[in-house]
Amino acid sequence: MPGTTLPTTATGRSATAEAGGCPTGPEWTDCRVGDVTYVVDGDTVQVGGGPQIRFVGMDTPERGSCGYNEATNRLSELIDDKTVTVVHTVGNTTDKYGRELGYIEVGGIDVGRRLIAEGFAHARYDSLDGYEHHPRQDDYRALDAATTNRCGTASRGANLPPPASSPLPTSTIPQPTTTATRSATTITTPGTACHPAYQPCLPIQRDMNCGAVGHKVRVIVPDVDPYNLDSEGDGIGCESYPDPPG
Repeated sequence: MPGTTLPTTATGRSATAEAGGCPTGPEWTDCRVGDVTYVVDGDTVQVGGGPQIRFVGMDTPERGSCGYNEATNRLSELIDDKTVTVVHTVGNTTDKYGRELGYIEVGGIDVGRRLIAEGFAHARYDSLDGYEHHPRQDDYRALDAATTNRCGTASRGANLPPPASSPLPTSTIPQPTTTATRSATTITTPGTACHPAYQPCLPIQRDMNCGAVGHKVRVIVPDVDPYNLDSEGDGIGCESYPDPPG
């Protein structure tokens, strides 16, 4: 089937299924078929004996965050021990952890899109967040914006207010003005414009992603990361971005 973009159809069947095989065109590379042997979490799986596969263009909560278990369990229901098709696109080959990137389909259904539609995932890690564009980006983003997420988090669009900037500390890390525990999910300080969980200053709002931040940030208290910027849990958020200005 010729063309540059094969979007997911209104029925939920992907363009791969509609085309009767692997999509063709300048945005697509190839497909491979294999059996899912392990579900790592809501957006990462193992297929056969190859590398782990990270879903393109979507993101589910990290371990310890609201929705992590639910997203992981739902993905397991959809694909564990099943034969899947991994669809690859130009510019989205591997991530910085060496994981293979691709869409994952079962019976012609785009599983990542389904997780977004059911409120388990957000559209993320695309050109609006400073990553590569992917062929189903517009569909994913529109679906995310129209879907109520199960944890009440907002769609992670790029049109969030820009944060204020100040340099990261080079020696000591200042402590927040509120008491935080490892089990806390949010910290708020009424009357201040800066969220006490981060350095440099990030505004207090419902949600924020690295595309809106645009630079590295320090997570002041371990495991207290309400914006989910520190995917590795090492105290530095948005690590693929440059150092903050200043």
